[in-house]
Amino acid sequence: MIRNETEYQEASERLAQERQRLIEHKARLKTAGLAEEEIKRVIDPFESFHLQLKEEVESYEKLKRENLTSLITFADWAPADLDSYCSGLSQRDLAKRLNVHESRYPR
Repeated sequence: MIRNETEYQEASERLAQERQRLIEHKARLKTAGLAEEEIKRVIDPFESFHLQLKEEVESYEKLKRENLTSLITFADWAPADLDSYCSGLSQRDLAKRLNVHESRYPR
């Protein structure tokens, strides 16, 4: 997971390098006379890693583009809605439901 701009820059650079290495490796395998099935079997693990890195970069770019003020917080909830959501829940249950540590919300 990319957490900051520095990691994003490094991942973007690594992505470009990996793409170039993948193309070169594929060309070497063709030159060596391997069949398409054999090349695919060799290249697939590299492409899988490349696609995972590409998804991480794209996710970070999307997050940077989006307007984060659209995220809803408890401060945005009407008190009645918050009461009905939390009614009957213990501090522990509420924390589990919200996927946070229970100390985050007072009783």
